[in-house]
Amino acid sequence: MTQGEKSRSDNNIKLVMSCDLGGSCNKSIVHIYPDGTPKVMVMSPEVAEVGKIAMAQLREQQANFNSTWVGIGEEYYVLGSLAKNQFAGTAALRELNYHYALPQIAGVQK
Repeated sequence: MTQGEKSRSDNNIKLVMSCDLGGSCNKSIVHIYPDGTPKVMVMSPEVAEVGKIAMAQLREQQANFNSTWVGIGEEYYVLGSLAKNQFAGTAALRELNYHYALPQIAGVQK
């Protein structure tokens, strides 16, 4: 193995994540494999779709431990208590679960 091959392989990080996107809360277990310690993450299930201008304003605010925001392509979402309190977000219980699954999973990684 050459030095270049070794440094490339050392930069590969494997993330193992298990998510339960429930109606009462979103629960995740995240583990950087193989050396990391698994961490449990819990966030309120509320989601709100927002526009690009709202995202620019949100970047100036500091999110609390129970909220985050994500952008996927040209679509932006606020998650957790911030979605509930400032954007009248809902837990999306009437929507199909996969509709908001990608933003919720992306929010866990933040």
